[in-house]
Amino acid sequence: TDTNIISYPPSTWWPWPYTSPYDNSYFYYNLDPATIYNSVIFDSATSKIEVCHVASITNNPNIFDAKIITIIVPSPGTASGIFGDPHIVTFDEMHFDCQAAGEFTTLKSLENSNFKIQERFTATESGACAQASVSTGVAVVDVGKPIIQISTPRTSTQASSSLNTFNGCPIDFYVDGSARQLDADLSGIDASISVSAYEDEDTIKIKHDDTLLTLNVTVAKSTSLGCHIMVQVTLPGLFRSGETLLGLLGTPNGDRNDDWRAS
Repeated sequence: TDTNIISYPPSTWWPWPYTSPYDNSYFYYNLDPATIYNSVIFDSATSKIEVCHVASITNNPNIFDAKIITIIVPSPGTASGIFGDPHIVTFDEMHFDCQAAGEFTTLKSLENSNFKIQERFTATESGACAQASVSTGVAVVDVGKPIIQISTPRTSTQASSSLNTFNGCPIDFYVDGSARQLDADLSGIDASISVSAYEDEDTIKIKHDDTLLTLNVTVAKSTSLGCHIMVQVTLPGLFRSGETLLGLLGTPNGDRNDDWRAS
């Protein structure tokens, strides 16, 4: 065991979910990358650690059960985001604005055309922000997986056919072009994809559980900008290692000077 690895309650380290086998409760291990990689219990060949989880199963604190849990630890990742009208922060923390309208590739692989994230920027057409645009849709394409798309309609005619309302905004959720409810069960389509709606945070989370690619789509509404979305993309370490990733969100290699430049 190594007591320096696990901390509770959550800190600023990685929140790593684990479901209790006893009562299906959900809690987090918090894994500090620097501590883990220097720990004697970290297996660098498999990127795994084993921890002993102790749970009380009765009201008697002297009666408990213990279970060895294996956790796969990914390499430290990186995040980027598009928000507002729109302001963009790349993976390497270059900040810029892109106040244009149209379909934009925010991330793609030069070597594998089957992977792509796209967003739709729509002009606000409001007096207060006449020159601005906002993100109104995002789609994720990856090889062997269904296309996931989330968008918010800009007209009342389009909104009338939306199957979802989220944070006071009409939301369209598509899986391979088929409109669905946000709480739809996708396990029968692809068990490696999860889509979760968190109303208390106004956020819809798209996650590829096998690669740990994650998109947090926050639904926002304002008088000047109307309904729009803000998208944060998080990549795990070594995501598509050996491939060149680029787009509006930059090239995640630690060098902001090559963002927006194809190599």
